[in-house]
Amino acid sequence: MNDSNRILLVGAGGVTTRSVARALRERSVSTTLHLVGVDSDPLSLALHNGTYDAAEIVPAVSSPDYWSAIQEIVARHELSSGLIVPEREVLAWSRRVDRPVPVAIPPACFAELAGSKSDLYDALGNTSLVPEHQILPKSDLAAAIEDGRVSTPTWIRPHHFSASSGLGALRVSDAIEAAAWVTLNPSVKSWQVSAYVEGRNLAVSILFKEGKALRTAMYERLEYFMSRVAPSGITGNISRGRLTFDPHVHQQALDAFQIIGNKAGAPAHGLLTMDLLVQPDGSIAVTEINVRPTACVGLFTAAGFDIVGDWLKLALGDSLGSPRIGRFPSGNLFFRDIDAAPVWLPEGPAQTPRTLGIEDPQ
Repeated sequence: MNDSNRILLVGAGGVTTRSVARALRERSVSTTLHLVGVDSDPLSLALHNGTYDAAEIVPAVSSPDYWSAIQEIVARHELSSGLIVPEREVLAWSRRVDRPVPVAIPPACFAELAGSKSDLYDALGNTSLVPEHQILPKSDLAAAIEDGRVSTPTWIRPHHFSASSGLGALRVSDAIEAAAWVTLNPSVKSWQVSAYVEGRNLAVSILFKEGKALRTAMYERLEYFMSRVAPSGITGNISRGRLTFDPHVHQQALDAFQIIGNKAGAPAHGLLTMDLLVQPDGSIAVTEINVRPTACVGLFTAAGFDIVGDWLKLALGDSLGSPRIGRFPSGNLFFRDIDAAPVWLPEGPAQTPRTLGIEDPQ
């Protein structure tokens, strides 16, 4: 069999992978679409609720049995391609030469650099694309604020590979707050300290083929789920946002990706996401890069811009034609909830909503 509609989705229990699965079903006119989700967590909701046509539990990516399990699943289900979402698995797949199925992910050297906040900021350090920053050991953080080496308010966060969103991050205004935060996070041995920047919170999703941007779409984060429970106010997933496009932001993001590719020695490839803040003068401050799509990616498909389907085509080696940019009505909004399908309103709340998918098990 082994047709192009038989797809492996890695990280099946994650919110982003579920969004990708919904988008694939939204776009598909084929009754033969066969999605096989794999995850190392046997308690992942999506493995048990029908999100995928087949769901398989696999060892953790660090296990020596991981690759043999993936290869057996690919052979048994006759899969033709894969979409890899968790960043640690993106990195593992990028390092492997004999991949079980074709995928579209960045080269290992690019993923390693872009996925590390400290390496990313160092790569962009001689530009205006990131705020002033430094790495400090936890033993020196509070003292650096106390003696004026670090001005406040400042933004502190872990900087290891795949430390994403607001995990461990905090805006601190004095040495006492910094010392308390270090005490509450004893496993973090050093901290990235950067100037505190405010602005519009955008995610720029770009589908690259060997450094060439073939598809671009953006969304603005307006409100996070349960933002009050996180000291940073950033919980990683948003409840409200809007699809948008800004050509000036787009060019700056492309410039940043080009610099990173040059530093890494290999160009961007696959579906990547740059998180950034747009300051009042229109300049951007890059906060992080996810070497994967993010959870709202399926909403582009709901709005008629099928960047997920094009990601799959890239993995399969299909032609994508000329570059395209997602442009959306200026008044649009989208809403997400814990137990409901995302809703996209093309012209705001007065319009009839468009849900992504007939059934949404999330």
